[in-house]
Order: sequence, then structure tokens, then C-alpha cells
Amino acid sequence: MSKILITAKNMPDLDGVSSMVAYKELLQELNPSNTYFTGEIYQSQPEARFVVDFLKTKEETAYLKWDEVILVDASSTVGLRTDFVPTQVIEVIDHRFLESVNILAKRFPNAKIQNENVGVAVTLVVEKFLAMSRVPKEKTSKLILAAIYSHTQNLSSEILTDRDVAILNYIKSTYEFDLEFIRQMFEFKTEYALRNLKTVLFDNGKIEDLRYFRLSALQVEVMGDEILNSKADILQILAEYNRKNDLSMGFVNIIDMQNKITYLITNDDTLKEVFTKELGFEFTQYLGKFEGLMLRKHILAKLNSKR
Repeated sequence: MSKILITAKNMPDLDGVSSMVAYKELLQELNPSNTYFTGEIYQSQPEARFVVDFLKTKEETAYLKWDEVILVDASSTVGLRTDFVPTQVIEVIDHRFLESVNILAKRFPNAKIQNENVGVAVTLVVEKFLAMSRVPKEKTSKLILAAIYSHTQNLSSEILTDRDVAILNYIKSTYEFDLEFIRQMFEFKTEYALRNLKTVLFDNGKIEDLRYFRLSALQVEVMGDEILNSKADILQILAEYNRKNDLSMGFVNIIDMQNKITYLITNDDTLKEVFTKELGFEFTQYLGKFEGLMLRKHILAKLNSKR
């Protein structure tokens, strides 16, 4: 009998939480002689905690020592817990292509690597249920739905693939779901962001290299444009983040999932020119606007591809 930890990165989002819970459920059914634990789902991002509490999700987390580790929605050692070694990892399930499978295989030499182009990692997990003619339990299915809606910005993001849609429709067909909890999830996420702007922006802040520049890239996702009433405060938060990290430029990306509009806030003239000429943003002073959803990672990828 083996003790196996299934974990995502520290402070996981809904994709990481749902992937952990769902894969543990499947593996425990298939291999009942083993003992499976999830990573800490209760120390997750606020939106994920809201859904976990709302659904009254109960999971036994890994307070015991384990023999092996499975990574879901994670394939880098950055942001992972530090109480296991890479050679303990026996499987990696992720949906990022920042590094090749060969690099991941060297990082985790004993692991089966699955890194595929889907919008959410939990899609890959649910496909395993289908392959084994299994159905996730109802509460797990709700968690999966929440992850898909959340991670694809209410099904409006360009990261949404046909495979994600197929899994979404499959989950919806298995139970009678009232999707009111999805609306409540997005309302919570928006209200939390409005009440805790600095915390949300700092927690989601990244330092990126863009062409010849090193800059900050902050992001927040909300329903509606009420957040624009605080755009002056957001500009000050951006300035504080830059001072803290010794940066001279940066931007805040605001995703309005309700109106399907992307806003950018920056007071850097160079960035405004780049965003206008190469991505089609229209600026009024320090606020840029783009019709459609454009995530931070897509902004950076598109600009870097234009070198």
C-alpha cells in the first residue's frame, strides 16, 4: 500500500483545487489499496475558498508522510510546497507550454508527463474519468463546473477549447444542476476584489520581461465596470508595487467578464504606445480599453511574439 499526495501549487486556484479533489476521487476508486491525500484545499485563493465552503467540500489533507507525489495544474518547482523531492513525483498533469516535455521529464525523472493544450487542467482529469467509464460525484462535478467557468472567464476567454466545452457539457448532462452558485461565485469574486484591491493586485502581481523592458504586470477579474471608479487608487497601487520591486514601469490588466471588455491602467507613455499600436487598445489618459477579453499572459505573449 502506498501513501500518495495529489497537490497543486501553494494557494491554488479553482482549477488546482478541483483537479486535486477529482483526481483523488478517481484514483481512490481505481486503487483502493492505496491511500490518497490532497494538498491543502482550504488554504487556497479567495474564490476557491468561497466555492469550497459553499459546497461544503470535505477533504482529508496530507498531514501524514507520503511515498509518492502527483502534481496537477502544476509543472514547475516555483510556488510548490517544499516538503517533497522531485524524484518522488510519479505524475504531472498540466496545461502550460512554457517548457517542453523533455525539460519537465528531466525535472521530474520518475514522472509520467501530461502537458496538453486545454483551457483548464481539470479537463484532463475528467477525461480520465471518461476513459475509465466513471462519473465524478455530484459535489465534485459542481467543483469542476466552477473551475471551468472561473478559469475561462465565464466561458469568454480565448483559452477555452473544444475539449473544455465537451467536458462542461458532459458534467452538465450527468446531474440536474442549478447554476445559481456560479453567479454567486462571480459576485463574491468581484465584491472581494473591490473591497481588497491592494491585496488582490499584489497577490496577483508578476514581474515580467517584455522585449528590452522589465516591468510589473498585475491583473484582476471582475463582473462589470464598477472597479473603474477606483482607477486612481489602482494607479497608486501600481506605483507602490513598482517601488517595492524597484521597477520603473508596469500595468494593471482588468478583465470585465460581464461586458467582455479588457481595461489597462498605466501611466507609462512607452507602454501606452505599444498597447495602442500593437494590440489595439484605445487610451484616455492612463486608462486603455479593448473590446474583448485579453488575459495578461496573452498580452505578454503577443507582444513578445512581435519582436
